[in-house]
Amino acid sequence: MSKQWSNWSGAVSCQPAVFAEPTSVDEIRAELKAARDAGRNVRVAGSGHSFTPLCATDGTLLSLRNYSGVTDVDRDSRRVRVRAGTSLKTLGAALAEHGLAMENLGDIDVQAVAGALATGTHGTGVEFGSLATQITALRLLLADGSELWCSRDSEPEIFHAARVHLGALGVVTEIELACVPAYRLEYQSERGSLDEVLENLEALKRDNRNFECYWFPYSDSVQIKRMNSTDAPASGNQAWRRAVDLVVENGAFWAMSALTRAVPRMAPTICRLEGYSVPSHRMVQASHEIYATSRLVRFNETEYSIPAEHFSEAVTAIRETMARERFATNFPLELRFVAADDIPLSPAHGRASAYIAAHMYKGMPYDAYFSALTDIFDHYGGRPHWGKMHNKTAADFATLYPQWERFLGVRRQLDPGNLFLNSHLREVFGE
Repeated sequence: MSKQWSNWSGAVSCQPAVFAEPTSVDEIRAELKAARDAGRNVRVAGSGHSFTPLCATDGTLLSLRNYSGVTDVDRDSRRVRVRAGTSLKTLGAALAEHGLAMENLGDIDVQAVAGALATGTHGTGVEFGSLATQITALRLLLADGSELWCSRDSEPEIFHAARVHLGALGVVTEIELACVPAYRLEYQSERGSLDEVLENLEALKRDNRNFECYWFPYSDSVQIKRMNSTDAPASGNQAWRRAVDLVVENGAFWAMSALTRAVPRMAPTICRLEGYSVPSHRMVQASHEIYATSRLVRFNETEYSIPAEHFSEAVTAIRETMARERFATNFPLELRFVAADDIPLSPAHGRASAYIAAHMYKGMPYDAYFSALTDIFDHYGGRPHWGKMHNKTAADFATLYPQWERFLGVRRQLDPGNLFLNSHLREVFGE
């Protein structure tokens, strides 16, 4: 019997009939054929950092962690090809060896490249789209075992859809990315107030390459994070700094989270304490070493993209709701900004976007909290992050995404037998 699989938070688990870790395209193709012959569906799992059941299946579950590595680097064009199972952390280090970097990244780097791109993963910065906007070409292994290389010049309609595809078109085996010359960032963290952030929001977004903040509910405290390009040398003693972050920030936050779970009524007090304890520090490091933070405290998460112009109004509504309902959470809300793009299933499609993420400590009830925030996001045309918890179905997505039917057309063309759909994606696509 195949082994049990679960995602990072433990909220999603499944018992696939077959769990395989292929090391080549031929091995992946053989697994697809075996699944077709047996009438099983196929899903591909990355690092398990999606909170939705995107990967859950009782059919065939593939992990591509053994199919990884950079396969080609063109320094002149700054194009790099990478296998699907490569982690973002590994990719960052490999690019640095060639004097290159991704122009932007999110705050987690343990994800597999293919999984992060397929779900619309993003960082922050009004000049930057989601990570999928950095894709220049993709290699897909289709349901019938054939290979297809797509780009803006070759199979452009498929490429248009495949940059954010939820694993519903085929198995992505290789990705070509547009990179930039390697660069360093100066990172600054400081404590501020939510009212000051809202008052100075446009300047904060405009004047910083990467700006985000974490707001601690039941308080006015925020952690303001800014990152800007610099020619300054890398800060010294980074190993010690990261050790402190790992032990103090993760350790202390775990203790506060455990206390909140044990005594939920203390959540507002704990939030205020955490807000007062926001660290103030500065460091300079290579870009790929500075974007990500260590996430050792496990949680469940919902995140929505709303039009950026509605951000302040939405945050005000959330603040009022939190004060009224007193949800038992000690996690800050994460507030980020992403440029518009043209990808059919990107939550930032066609609009400059603000992303608002809410978290709940593992083992604590989250339904009422996430539902109340979803009501607010819905009011502003919110689109859920594909890898974060949501309650949306095909009817909702058909309204939220102008090119929904265009994507479905490509999906049905490439996977007419629905080999790559599980029960969750059948609801998503209305199949």
